[in-house]
Amino acid sequence: MSSFSKFLVTGPQVKLVSGTSQNVEDSKLRPLIQIAQQGIETALGRTLYALIEAAYMADPVALGGAGMLLFYTEYFTPAIVWRIMADAGIDLAVGYDRNGTFERNGNDYNTTSDRRMSAKTGKAEARADNYLIRMVDYVKALDATDPIRVAYEDTNDCEERPNVNRGNILMRRSYWQENHNQ
Repeated sequence: MSSFSKFLVTGPQVKLVSGTSQNVEDSKLRPLIQIAQQGIETALGRTLYALIEAAYMADPVALGGAGMLLFYTEYFTPAIVWRIMADAGIDLAVGYDRNGTFERNGNDYNTTSDRRMSAKTGKAEARADNYLIRMVDYVKALDATDPIRVAYEDTNDCEERPNVNRGNILMRRSYWQENHNQ
């Protein structure tokens, strides 16, 4: 079982990939990183997640080779960062008060509508879903002997990996996506 106190992405990585201001405190992102890592572990399975974690803890720069480095930088990191941003969007942009929600702009505070908040989180959730689908498709397309694919397909630990809802990350599909072949 993984320890989610080991961060596989850092606050600066989250800010760089998502384009978030560098002024955001890393301490505000830490709990969200842990939550996102749990969702990614469920989507990828314990075995693959443990492989990524071991490679990252051994050498966070090289990650044990070109294959793992490509997977980590191009697929794993964006998927986890946008899951973090989907959860962090409201927390970072909007504060709560007994009189409602507000948004800080410089020294001014403006009331924020539910509509704006849901639009902000909806975009990040859609990006997270897209990157997660891309990541899983990439793993499934790897050679059957590739260690990443072997770890993904491992069922010895009674993996909880669901087939439809990947890691408690809801896949929103429009009517047209579901019925485009009919």
